[in-house]
Amino acid sequence: MESNLCERFVELVESCGPVTCVRSATSMTFRGPRRDFAGARRTPLGLTGYLGLRRVVHDHRFGGATRYTDRLFVHRFHLRGCEELDEEFAGWVREAYLVGSS
Repeated sequence: MESNLCERFVELVESCGPVTCVRSATSMTFRGPRRDFAGARRTPLGLTGYLGLRRVVHDHRFGGATRYTDRLFVHRFHLRGCEELDEEFAGWVREAYLVGSS
């Protein structure tokens, strides 16, 4: 795993606005002004985590989406390198932040 993949993900999340990061021994959860919207943990092959979105997104970085409520889908992702944290992924992080703000 690229050593700065996790740090880059954290920077991307924090660039969205005020967040609270709750860290445990193995993972971190990000909370917006109202609710959790993202989480991640390091793995030997990269970074795995989730984003809460109001729609289903189909992309190779997502392992699927699970309906959490009528208007919220939790997307599981797996990233292997910083190049996967592109502008498209950043847009999904911003969308998830809006979920955490509402």
